[in-house]
Formats: sequence, C-alpha cells, structure tokens
Amino acid sequence: MRNRLRALERHRGQAGVWSGASYPGGPDVADVAGYMEWGTASVPSRPWMRTAADAADPTLLTYTRGQLLALYMGGLSARGMIANVAAHHAEQQKNAVRTASSWAVALAPSTIAAKGHARPLVDTGVLLQSITYRVL
Repeated sequence: MRNRLRALERHRGQAGVWSGASYPGGPDVADVAGYMEWGTASVPSRPWMRTAADAADPTLLTYTRGQLLALYMGGLSARGMIANVAAHHAEQQKNAVRTASSWAVALAPSTIAAKGHARPLVDTGVLLQSITYRVL
C-alpha cells in the first residue's frame, strides 16, 4: 500500500489547453483560451477554467476519493488514478464552456451578428475540442 501511495508522488495531472493547436488560419488556441479566461482591453473575462475549478470542488473530491480507494485496493495504478482525475477535471472544464450562456458575460450585439448566435466561448468548437488532460 505504501508503495502505491508513494507512486503518486512521481506523477501529476493537468487539465486545460496547451500551445500547439491553432484556429484555422488564426491564433494559437491556448492564447485565445487565456484571453477568454482573463479578458483583454476589448474582450471581457469569461473565466471558464476558474468556473470549472469552483464547480469541481465537491465532485472532484468525491471522485478522487473513489480513485484513491481503487488505488488502495490494487485495481488501479498511480498513473491511472492521476489520469482519471485529470480527465474528470478536463470534462468539467468542457462543461463550463458548454454552459457559458448561463454564467458568462453576454456577447456584444456586433459579435452575435458576426457569429450568428449568442453562445459565449463557442464559435468553431476548436476551444472545446482542445481541452484535454495530460499526466506528467
């Protein structure tokens, strides 16, 4: 058991968007994700990562407890547990993007006209598709 828990120290999981993916003919997705999260001089903050983290607190803790039990019982490796928890949080981030209409600052009328809809954080779906996880 002690060895299984110590193995957790060798891994860490991350969920989010990383540099490398780009919008078709446009900017890096990670850059746009940062602009959406923190805002710019002309774009208000729509903090999808912070919203996911705030919503994740109780559910992520419960989920992690279940994963720890599976690790303890020998049904899961430390790396597998970290991957599962990171994947769970990536899904919570995607859900924050999907539900942004219910919590985010509304789009400007000119943006709605250009996009053809009023859903914040969603245009081409590239941001949503780029949210993933990794285990280090």
